[in-house]
Amino acid sequence: MKISFRDIKNKKLLILGEVASGKTQLLIELLQDTLQYADKITLLDFAPSVKFVKGMKIGGRVNERIEMPSNVDYLCPERVETPRLTAAETNSAKQLLRLAHTNAKNMSLKINEFLKAPTNIVFINDISLLFQVGNIEPVEKLLEIVNTAVITGYYGKKLEEDLGTGVSKKERTLMQKLSRQVDLVINLNQ
Repeated sequence: MKISFRDIKNKKLLILGEVASGKTQLLIELLQDTLQYADKITLLDFAPSVKFVKGMKIGGRVNERIEMPSNVDYLCPERVETPRLTAAETNSAKQLLRLAHTNAKNMSLKINEFLKAPTNIVFINDISLLFQVGNIEPVEKLLEIVNTAVITGYYGKKLEEDLGTGVSKKERTLMQKLSRQVDLVINLNQ
């Protein structure tokens, strides 16, 4: 998919897709293009570090793929959990919820850090992990104050099993709500 900064300038873009569909790669390409036109950009990276599960590549932070440019404020929790995958190994719904709550807390702190010193352009990698148990309101506040936003999020079926906790349904519902609040949506599943 070919898209440039000119296509997204002063717009909010949401990139949806299944695991390993190219969401982060597209975000990186847009980030690199945007760097030519912007003095300062913030990147909120909520993706877990790369993992391989059943031959499938899961996650991947932007700083694992490219060297972070000096004009990018890189905000990332020290550690991001993979609640559904980790809990599936132990079959523990309690563990899944604990990990999802840890992610939501740490991600909310980074969003609040951004809100205290915002830039006009923000990129968010993997917002869907916040939505498993978190709220959409901080993201809505963020979208109100920025001119341009590029956000990726999981929207698929491969990670649907949530041990009856309801996190997958909540995540999907909030991703749908977010898709109605942005200007452009790219669904890499289609």
